[in-house]
Amino acid sequence: MRATLLAILAIALGSSVQAEPDPQLASTVKWAGHFGSSATVPHAVFCLMGRGFFQTPTSEDMPKIIESWMREHPKAVLVPIASIQPVVDKAPESKLTYVWVVDGESNLNIELVRQGCFAWQTQALPRGQEPNVGPKQYEAFVQKLAEAAQYASDHKLGVMKNDK
Repeated sequence: MRATLLAILAIALGSSVQAEPDPQLASTVKWAGHFGSSATVPHAVFCLMGRGFFQTPTSEDMPKIIESWMREHPKAVLVPIASIQPVVDKAPESKLTYVWVVDGESNLNIELVRQGCFAWQTQALPRGQEPNVGPKQYEAFVQKLAEAAQYASDHKLGVMKNDK
């Protein structure tokens, strides 16, 4: 009886009741460095950095590391963290979305920092912008990020070669 009432309510409310969209598989994204695009979301540009994406130094190994990680994690999905919209004035539907690429406990963004592909600060959101994930999940990410940055610094990897 209760299930029937819920079904009737869902039909009556129509489009206001929506199922959660399926997460986008990271394998649908074509990566060019830390930027990506997908035919399934034609007006979006995905970015593996929250800030500094046009001016931050990156390691020349980054494309190989992304490709290798993606091969090892074929079920990885994009987790949208924050968006800037519109990106192009003539295309108001365009947006740049900072994403995490995750597969269970594995996170490509953290691995890229761990390998010295770019500085950990690129993973921070601009002041005043809130992440699309809860505060506990974001804080756990920041903690893992600090550990990854320390590893890259200790081992003088990528852009951290000259880090003191």
